Amino acid sequence: MSDIETMTGMAAPVAAHPRRIDIGPEAQRPNFTLKGVTLRIKERGRSVNIFDDMSATFPRGRNLVVLGNRDSGVKPLIRLLTGMENPRVGQIFRNVRMSWPMNFSGHISTDFSMRENALFIARLYGESTRSVSEFVREMLAITKEYDEPLSNLAPEMKRYFPLAIVLAIEFDCYILDKSVMISNKALKTRWEAALAERLRTADLIQVTNKVKFVHPCHEMGAILEDGKLRMMSLAAAIAAFNEKSSEPDMDELEDETEDEGDDERNALF
Repeated sequence: MSDIETMTGMAAPVAAHPRRIDIGPEAQRPNFTLKGVTLRIKERGRSVNIFDDMSATFPRGRNLVVLGNRDSGVKPLIRLLTGMENPRVGQIFRNVRMSWPMNFSGHISTDFSMRENALFIARLYGESTRSVSEFVREMLAITKEYDEPLSNLAPEMKRYFPLAIVLAIEFDCYILDKSVMISNKALKTRWEAALAERLRTADLIQVTNKVKFVHPCHEMGAILEDGKLRMMSLAAAIAAFNEKSSEPDMDELEDETEDEGDDERNALF
């Protein structure tokens, strides 16, 4: 039984952790290196230190989950890793082609159709427009809706499109912000299979505040706490996080219930 099965009670799907293909000399370089990173943000009119002289290395060839509570800076960490925010002090070295956060949709125009958005993103990343477009259309199993403006489509389809387009691009490292919500069972199966195929040569870095959302493919863990990031084994990270979270804050639970609602039961992982 794997660490994930032991710690969370979830069975790891066979397709979620395929055998890795040799990715060559590039595997010797880390995905990310953080050196002396300090980040301050404005909160309720005052300056708050989120990260303080934080240094860490995200190794290549390893799927890794970062666990931290809401106040630890999980969202700022995602923004730093993906280049959406710069540290006040310190450096971040990115050695691979990385994805945007999987749930991010800020680069997608709802005035355009899925096809138009897919073609734009494919050109932006130097990918085959035909391959990317067909990948998305087949992933979502749609026909006429593919050429309708996104603003005219159902809310769930607007949410699914970013999840499809991110896997249509061949990145070296995929960034998962918290979890993926897919209620459509057939789409969930296709998405799982596509992610598993990408992870044959790419890595997944997930940042989440819930152990039950940890993807079964992870081989390493990390704890984000007190402005520092501590790398460790997956089992140690889950155990340490569970120990810290043994007495959850009721206000946080209420906030999460309000944010996630009934969709949480449909979480992919």
